[in-house]
Amino acid sequence: CSDIRDVWTNSKLIYEEDALWDIVDNQPTVVWLITQSINNKYWLQKISEKIFHKYHNYRFGCGVDGMIEVYKIGSSSESVPKNRF
Repeated sequence: CSDIRDVWTNSKLIYEEDALWDIVDNQPTVVWLITQSINNKYWLQKISEKIFHKYHNYRFGCGVDGMIEVYKIGSSSESVPKNRF
C-alpha cells in the first residue's frame, strides 16, 4: 500500500493518519485538503473533526449543501471567510 495511486488524478492515496499530517504539514507548496464537513454525521467524522481543529484557520469554504469543507494549507495560505464558493 505504500505507493497506490488514484486512477484519475495519479495522486498518492493516504491510508494512515500520520501520513496525512506529514504530507500536509511538510509540503513546500500549498495543499488543498477536501474533507466532509464536521456537521456531516455519516462517515469519517473523527478525522474530519481533527482536520477542522488542526487547520480551522486555513478553512477556504464549504459546499453549498454543507457536506464538504475545503482547506487551503501552506506557506502562502491565508485564512479566508467562510462560504467562499
